[in-house]
Amino acid sequence: TICSLFSYAGFLVVDLGWSPNVDEAGYVAGYLGSALVVGRLFTSVLWGRLADAFGRKPAILLSMAGILIGNIAFGVTKTLHAALIVRA
Repeated sequence: TICSLFSYAGFLVVDLGWSPNVDEAGYVAGYLGSALVVGRLFTSVLWGRLADAFGRKPAILLSMAGILIGNIAFGVTKTLHAALIVRA
């Protein structure tokens, strides 16, 4: 989720070298939180239509599987671009 990221995003950005300096780490970390919101902006209607077509339970289960895969992929990314794509 978006909230779990904020507790460690600044440290992650600095440790992986995604920020040119420590002072800009918060700015770069903000991209990670924003990517999730942008991804939801474009897919929320599709999830609603999927739930209407197949029911809420299959849509929720598929959504949870997607979150699982996305979180694992985010955990193994090493570049900022890959992290932004996975978060979206």
